Amino acid sequence: MTFDTGDSVLFGERVFFLAGVNGRGLFQPKEHGLNPETGSTPDRRGFRCVYRLDERVLLLERVRLGLSFREQLMIKAGKGPSIRGLSPHVEAEGKLRVVYSGRHGPMPFSGGLLLGDDFIHVTALPERESRLRQFAMHPAFEWYEVLELVFEAGNLVQERNCSVEMRQVRSRLVSSQDGSNGDSWRKAIAGLVESVFFFDYGGSVR
Repeated sequence: MTFDTGDSVLFGERVFFLAGVNGRGLFQPKEHGLNPETGSTPDRRGFRCVYRLDERVLLLERVRLGLSFREQLMIKAGKGPSIRGLSPHVEAEGKLRVVYSGRHGPMPFSGGLLLGDDFIHVTALPERESRLRQFAMHPAFEWYEVLELVFEAGNLVQERNCSVEMRQVRSRLVSSQDGSNGDSWRKAIAGLVESVFFFDYGGSVR
């Protein structure tokens, strides 16, 4: 599924945007008795996570949540719920003011994560490639560098740099599309993307 959340992953001393997820086992507030208040993009879920890869194990580095004023008061009074032994604190500003920080895990995630770095701004795209974004959005089209990480129970079992393949896909799509956005063209896009990745990350071919 598309996973436009603002989450990030620290991998190899670099920070990547978490562009897509197919699997289960990432952080879910309700599993810890937390019910964040939803908001607008990019914080519509009411929380944001930073994950870290440490010796090929997926850890949760930091969580920011938007909790109610009452819950914030309880946290300030030292009565807030803990996450795996970590206590929260409340920052002075921002919508996601409640913060849990400190490396903990492993996260029991199994599936695939799609990581992106170096966002492609629309203004930097040729006209036809800009139209490709408009008609055939997929998380991987948004980044110059694209990695796919595959996990089993929180352990990294496979990693692939798919940047070259995605650049080739973009090039083929731009050169082959004739200005139409019919069903056949959309199916061709879906087929090309599925051939690149191990998992389906649910690009909205619309």
